[in-house]
Amino acid sequence: MTLTAVLLPFLEIPGFVLVSAWIGVIPMLALVVTGVIVGIMVLQRVGMNALVNLRLALARGEEPGHTLIDAACFALGGFLLTIPGFISDIIALALFLPWTRNYLLRRAAGHFDVHIYGRGFGAGGEPRPGGGVIEGEYSVVDSDLPDSAPPRLKDGSSGQ
Repeated sequence: MTLTAVLLPFLEIPGFVLVSAWIGVIPMLALVVTGVIVGIMVLQRVGMNALVNLRLALARGEEPGHTLIDAACFALGGFLLTIPGFISDIIALALFLPWTRNYLLRRAAGHFDVHIYGRGFGAGGEPRPGGGVIEGEYSVVDSDLPDSAPPRLKDGSSGQ
């Protein structure tokens, strides 16, 4: 991540030169300023809507993963738009695309399935080989007796 932050300015400077040679300096500056303004607007909108969308998803009984990935992508995209430059703007616009967010959701879901559920149980609660086994003993309790009597085991003992 820090390598990207260090290299980004070195990638953005040639982008400024190429775009200003292609469309001119004034239109290039207008695009940069527009990108910053749009980025600020996206960040404000994400900040206001993320919690509301999360609550709605949970109220509908949906997994919150899609809502969280959407909010994270829009927040990161908005932040990248506020950075002057065209490389960061292209990455930001890619984060706004639904197929990009769906791809990231699938990648995140795969990560959680392997790392969280990988200690014994799968995503649907099914046991995975080598994990989730609890050793113990049990006995069947005779439930034909009234509630006031202590429970009796099948072998006739009281179990106490």
